[in-house]
Amino acid sequence: MLSERLALEHLTAGQHDDLLTLARELIAEEALRYFITRLEELNLPAVTENHTERLSEAAYKVARHRPLGEIYNLAWHATCTAAESAQKNPRAPRINISTHAVNQFETHALRAVTEPAWPIKPFGEVAGCGLSAMTRTLFCTVLDRQPLETSATDIAQVLPQPASEPAVPAADPGVEHESTTDSDDRLASLISRLHSNRRIWDPHSVLRCLENLEQTSAGMEYDVEQRVARRAIAHLK
Repeated sequence: MLSERLALEHLTAGQHDDLLTLARELIAEEALRYFITRLEELNLPAVTENHTERLSEAAYKVARHRPLGEIYNLAWHATCTAAESAQKNPRAPRINISTHAVNQFETHALRAVTEPAWPIKPFGEVAGCGLSAMTRTLFCTVLDRQPLETSATDIAQVLPQPASEPAVPAADPGVEHESTTDSDDRLASLISRLHSNRRIWDPHSVLRCLENLEQTSAGMEYDVEQRVARRAIAHLK
C-alpha cells in the first residue's frame, strides 16, 4: 500500500485530473450497470436508445458529487417506483415503465446534486452485481478507500497536491513540431514531446499496441471495464 501512496504523491496535475475523471467514470458506470440489473430483476425491458443518453447523463452528473452506495439507493427507488406503477397500470406498455424508471432516476439524481444536505442512506455491496475488478483496484488498492462510501469529491480532498509537470524537452532544430499556447493542454504537450523525439519511438508500433489492447478489452469481465478502456484507447488514438 505504501508504494501506491508514494505514487499518488508524485502525480502531475494532469495525472491528478485523470485519476479523478476515472473515479467518476467508474462510479457512474457501476451505477448504470446496477440500474440495468434492477430492470432485469423486475422483468422490465431495457431502456430504449432514445432515453439511454438521459440515463447516462444523470448518472455521470450525480457521480461527481455522491458515492456509489447512495446512487445505488437512487436507482433502487427509481426502479421500485416504476415497478409499482406497472402493478397499478397493468395495461401500460412495459417499455413505458422502463422510461418511467429513467425519469425517476433523473429526478432523484438532480436533487442529489442540487441539495448536498439531502440525506441518502448508502447501500452496501449488492448481491449479484459485484464491483468490477477495475473499480476495486482503483478504490481499494490505489486509493485505499471504500468504493461504496467514497465520492469523487472525497477523493479530490484527500489526494496530495499534484507535483510540478515535467519540463518539455527542447525540439530538434531540424524537426517540425506542433506548438501550443495552452500549457495545461496535456495532450498537446505529449504530442510536442513525441514530435521532438521521433527517432526513439515508432507510431505504427503504438497503433498496433492500441489495437491489440482494444481487442483484449472485449474479454474483460464487466461492461464497466470495457467502456472505460475503450474510451481511453479512442482518446489515445
